Amino acid sequence: MIVRSIITALIICIPLTGQSLPELRDYQGKYQGVIVHRLDVEPKATLHMKALRGDIVLMGTDVQRIVIEEKITVKTKHKDEAQEIIERIQGELSPPSASGEAYIFKVGKVSNRNVSFHYKTRVPKTFNVIIHSYGGNVDMSDLQGDLETKTGGGDIALSNSAGRVKAHTGGGDIDVFKVEGQVDLFTGGGDIEGRTVEGRISASTGAGDIDFWTSKGNFTINTGGGDIDLRSLEGTSVEARTGGGDIDIADVSAQANLMTGGGDISAENLTGGVEAASSGGNLSLERIHGDAILFSASGDIDIRRITGAVRAKSGSGDIEIYEMVLEEPGKEESTLTTSTGDVYVNYYSKRPVDITAKVFGYSPRYAVDRISGNVDFTYKKDNGNTLATYSTDRPFHSIVIETTTGEIKIMKGEQ
Repeated sequence: MIVRSIITALIICIPLTGQSLPELRDYQGKYQGVIVHRLDVEPKATLHMKALRGDIVLMGTDVQRIVIEEKITVKTKHKDEAQEIIERIQGELSPPSASGEAYIFKVGKVSNRNVSFHYKTRVPKTFNVIIHSYGGNVDMSDLQGDLETKTGGGDIALSNSAGRVKAHTGGGDIDVFKVEGQVDLFTGGGDIEGRTVEGRISASTGAGDIDFWTSKGNFTINTGGGDIDLRSLEGTSVEARTGGGDIDIADVSAQANLMTGGGDISAENLTGGVEAASSGGNLSLERIHGDAILFSASGDIDIRRITGAVRAKSGSGDIEIYEMVLEEPGKEESTLTTSTGDVYVNYYSKRPVDITAKVFGYSPRYAVDRISGNVDFTYKKDNGNTLATYSTDRPFHSIVIETTTGEIKIMKGEQ
């Protein structure tokens, strides 16, 4: 049985008895009325709001009641016409059917473009909520149940939530703050921003930027071409991919996997190791506590202090490593390769380290100026190439460096 709406005047918003229409207010060519739907409910259930048009604000409360304030505005100079339209299209709130568990709110069919809607909804904070809107903004807060919201193109904002979240918009922005649980966010082209988010987080946008700050969990971040900025994250893994934008990541305790189609990658103060790849941009890393696997098709690779093994390859850029600290067990080999760029390594180790440096296409006579450093290299010819080696007794680590036309310089620092 459908529970008919209790009608309220716009100004005083006090429920009227019976089924009378709301008192309309004239806004110089527009008429506006507010319908208030109220229904006492059990503390744990689901509210499904279907076929909405316009913005919606939804809040969780400690009161066991659904309250939906539906504001309808009709652009017309005729009050009778506005009254008829509002009566025909106003929403209806119905309790669960015998076979269902959801309270349903659904609006009437709208064919008039001169009608706009706004909804303000309050539900018990333990409720699950499903919202389907054709295009308005959605703002939800103070909820502990599972949330699913889909809008054709509006923005989505969510705060103070502690349940599973699925948020989808055709092109608007998504903003989440103080959210706990499994979080799945998608927008066709807008930006995504998360602050103080905890759980298993998946965020994807067709072209916008993605930022997450001060959050915990496992992160899967994807954008078709925007920038990615990740700050102060803790968890098991962070995977960030962009079709062509830049990636900036700092103060992260997790295994990081970073990829961009052509932008730059910057990583600072990472614990847990990093894999980073760019089709053409530069890679800049600083204070990395773990191993690094790095690739750039043509950009430079620059590392300022790392306490693990490095496997770095650039198609034509330079590779420079300052303060490569080799002291962790299990780090057996570092390999640095570039086709035409230079390679510079400044390493520190209290244990023996072997070094192999190769310059392709040069004899030892000419390559001696291309391979240098403060270690005693032994030069020899190797199939038309020059191989410079520095061997130790029972090495703890090996560094292998190769370039075709660039220069190699290796410096051993004192700890």
